[in-house]
Amino acid sequence: MTATMPQDPETRLAVEVHGLRVVTEAGQPIVDGVSFTVYPGEVLAVIGESGSGKTTTALALLGFAGPGTAIAAGTVRIAGEALLGRPEPQTRRLRSRLVSYVPQDPALALNPARRVGVQLYEIVRAHGRHADADGAVGRALERARLPTDQRFLRRFPHQLSGGQRQRVVIAQALLLDPAVVVLDEPTTGLDAVTRQEFLTHLDRLRAETGAAMVYVTHDVAAIAPLADRVAVLHSGRIVEQGPARTVLVRPAAVYTRHLLAAVPDPHRPTPRPDGPDPDTTGALLRIRGLAATHRSGAQQVVAAHGVDLDLPAGTCLALVGESGSGKTTIGRCVAGLHRPDTGTVTLDGKPLGPTARRRDRDQRQAIQIVSQSASESLNPRRTVGAELARVLRHFDTVGEADTARRVAELLDSVRLPQAMADRYPGQLSGGERQRAAIARALAAGPRVLICDEITSALDVSVQATVLDLLSDLRRRLDLTLLFITHDLGVVASIADHVALLHHGRIEVSGPTRDVLHDNPHPLARRLLDAAPSLSLSHHPGALAPPIGRTPHPHH
Repeated sequence: MTATMPQDPETRLAVEVHGLRVVTEAGQPIVDGVSFTVYPGEVLAVIGESGSGKTTTALALLGFAGPGTAIAAGTVRIAGEALLGRPEPQTRRLRSRLVSYVPQDPALALNPARRVGVQLYEIVRAHGRHADADGAVGRALERARLPTDQRFLRRFPHQLSGGQRQRVVIAQALLLDPAVVVLDEPTTGLDAVTRQEFLTHLDRLRAETGAAMVYVTHDVAAIAPLADRVAVLHSGRIVEQGPARTVLVRPAAVYTRHLLAAVPDPHRPTPRPDGPDPDTTGALLRIRGLAATHRSGAQQVVAAHGVDLDLPAGTCLALVGESGSGKTTIGRCVAGLHRPDTGTVTLDGKPLGPTARRRDRDQRQAIQIVSQSASESLNPRRTVGAELARVLRHFDTVGEADTARRVAELLDSVRLPQAMADRYPGQLSGGERQRAAIARALAAGPRVLICDEITSALDVSVQATVLDLLSDLRRRLDLTLLFITHDLGVVASIADHVALLHHGRIEVSGPTRDVLHDNPHPLARRLLDAAPSLSLSHHPGALAPPIGRTPHPHH
């Protein structure tokens, strides 16, 4: 079902898309018959699973088609200007002036070898705005809440924090006062507090500039308070669109209902019994007095300080905190990938060496880690089957004759078809790569599995599949999980116990239900208040305008 808002004759639409069709070289449709409109100052959220056509649709708003694809039909008008069918030089001149793009990863969008100021000024000058270059750059930086002094402009991207890099990309997008800003998964990987700050800032920019925004995301709960309208994509088609409060509270399409049901929510935890008490003396993994630092030249940053944790066998403990809180460093210390300054890690009462090289084979085998990026776990030049077989041989978990059978069993255990054994990581989807990375860790036969933000870049349905898979593996293999995340919704659905970190220290710990509900600690309240929640954002009984703004006049 598709629908467009009735056009107000007194208001020019910021975006008009009709009958958009994008196909592969073989003629296979990626986006088929997509139509929607967006008014000035309005936020349209485009949601759907990976492969639904969200990014392809977003790129088409700039007149782009990805490698091996082409825009085969349809019209795209930005502020009344037709964008498709023009010679590329004309289309290029319209970009940034009429429509700009904020990519998923600011680190990839900025040239690491060029100073921030140079990268801002070159956009202005490329569009012939030489006389007003200083004013345009200054206004864009102020809107993005960034310094405007020369010291900041002379910095390189690597000298900025992740949040600053993101705001530089926002400043780039606002340089020429475009009518439309397209945002492609801009909050992927951000912790809840930083994400909330970013979305609040984005809403402020929308109010200040009057720009329309097309926000592509799989993070449905996070965008819910910001969106005026929602369009739901499935297999390249819009299955439902309308006001956000209608679509997110009373979805008409079966697909939308399934998609929303998969969204984790810390205020609507999955019912399940808690695991064993983490204070039991029979902990499988024990951490005492762990302290760790990061050094960069003469600078030293404390990443963990005085950390004490216990993991009983078969339980899941979640480490939660904002970016820079030290949770990944603790996980890497447990895995032997980062040398702690002080403290001990014991397994079954036996101390582990400070690094993997100082541990024996059985100890290395017992603790495996799955990284946030599956590309860090899988060799891009090996097929999935070859990678799994290499791990099996290294740890001698099966005989040579049984390797193929065991590879097939591992793929089956993570719900991947056996045909995936012959594929390279680059030929898999994001969810498939993450499951292959889990299979690689399982090939070692571990007792403890460290999961470091493994669901942060996955859409909600794939995320739900991975979480369900991990819960199933815990039961069948008696795995103990150390689950590192910033997503309290995920914590509510998988963890027995949770430890909240702040500046390398554990501030709060205990059973998940106790920590997430009615906990008076300021950190617990701050993280929970910042956590996105569909049940709170658009609850039928709490439909006040979100983020302090009034509803869009066309609603």
